[in-house]
Amino acid sequence: DEESKIPLNGQISPQYDAMLRRLFSNSGVTDDKLLSTIVDSIQDWRDADTLHRVSGVEDDYYLSLPSPYRAKNGDFDTIDELLLVKGITPEILYGNVANLQRRAELEALLPWERELQRGESLGVARYLSIHSSGRVNVNTAGPEVLMALGLTAAEVKAVLDRRTMQPFKDVGTFTSLINAIFGGGRQGFAVVPGGQPGPANPQQILAELSQTATVSSKNFSVESAARMTGSRLTVRVAAILQNDGMPGQGRPKLSIRLWSLNPVQGSS
Repeated sequence: DEESKIPLNGQISPQYDAMLRRLFSNSGVTDDKLLSTIVDSIQDWRDADTLHRVSGVEDDYYLSLPSPYRAKNGDFDTIDELLLVKGITPEILYGNVANLQRRAELEALLPWERELQRGESLGVARYLSIHSSGRVNVNTAGPEVLMALGLTAAEVKAVLDRRTMQPFKDVGTFTSLINAIFGGGRQGFAVVPGGQPGPANPQQILAELSQTATVSSKNFSVESAARMTGSRLTVRVAAILQNDGMPGQGRPKLSIRLWSLNPVQGSS
């Protein structure tokens, strides 16, 4: 479900900046200067002008590198493309917990329950999408993405509990639940250690959610693998499907946005 992730090519706006900032911060980028560099540089990479933001960079920086290149001035085509942006490292994007058992144990915990060692990161790549319609589906988003929307730990837990019983029918129902939790203010709620919660002002967070949230999804990634008996060749097909039907109104109307075929030679 691509709408369960943060849209990397979302509409450039203060709300979008805030989502990215919280995602990277809650994932381990706690240095405020680096955080500002990453968010501003992502936007400078995408926007059409050559004027850099306060903490961002444009062609003048990238052309000064040992292997120079220009800012794209367009949307991202892949998640890997983020590695070309100033401030983004493989560790920030994909994580650096090499021990598979420890990584699995950390990923099984809720974000605020994890005790990452100094310098450890699980990465942000799996929470980002280049195929999203631009809003986050609060019925399918995971805790990390919900916190990037500005929810605190207490609010995320309430949303997860509510979803197990009944999905949200509209964004208004979702924001009503959030409003009922924080009431007159949001101070005192636990967040990821070193991370950033959303605005403390209830009206501000509700205004953000009205611009960034949805309760349905249109884009889905599908991958299938097949191998004939006796063959060493495995064929993997990946596709992005788009549902143009109306939620709850008959069968879905699926179309293929893009697909790829990847034959892989097996070992047996």
